[in-house]
Amino acid sequence: MLAGTAGEEVQYFWAAGLISAFIAVFTVLLIRALARQRAAAATVAGSEARFRAIFEQAAVGIAHTTLDRRYLQANQKFCDMVGYSRDELLAMRSNAISLPGDQETGPDYARALAGEISTYSGEKRYVRKDGSLIWVNRTVSLVRDNAGEPLYFIRVIEDISERKQAEERLAYLVQNHPRMNIVREIIAAIKAFLFREFGIGAKFLSDADMVALARASVQKAGVEARGTVDAIEP
Repeated sequence: MLAGTAGEEVQYFWAAGLISAFIAVFTVLLIRALARQRAAAATVAGSEARFRAIFEQAAVGIAHTTLDRRYLQANQKFCDMVGYSRDELLAMRSNAISLPGDQETGPDYARALAGEISTYSGEKRYVRKDGSLIWVNRTVSLVRDNAGEPLYFIRVIEDISERKQAEERLAYLVQNHPRMNIVREIIAAIKAFLFREFGIGAKFLSDADMVALARASVQKAGVEARGTVDAIEP
């Protein structure tokens, strides 16, 4: 009877020891798993903080849109660019601020969804909340998941209104500057002379050839030589 009781006690102590060892190992593993989870969470939080800082402090507009063009996110630069608050943009589609005729229905959008390209860019006009227009250059990239399924678009938008205005001023000057009238008259005279004397039509001369001939004529005639030559540089 005593032997049986002693044997049961030994088995009990062995079982208790095994359970205690299992609990200790489990506790260590749990602590390590929690530590790794906290480290991973801290890494993710740090990455999100860095992304948010870049997103909000970027010198260009950045927006995320769904596949049907609804805004998911927009940084403050883009909000300032178009004159809408973030909440207002999140209730809109990207086409809502595009000038009619500049809507995003071209082949690049369809090619991106079809997987033929991942990024495309182009210039277009936006209608700001106050009704004014701005020119932008936007680069659009499609983000996909690990299985290759499309998730959303990232749009990077640069305001190029000042550049467009400068181009318009330059085009106006080229057409209306007094010196350009002299250039056009000289080129017309050269074309007429060449055709009359040698039967050479304008199609045989490149723009660079015509400019070179015009410069030579201006220099020979001595008519505001330096200033006019500078005005007709190609």
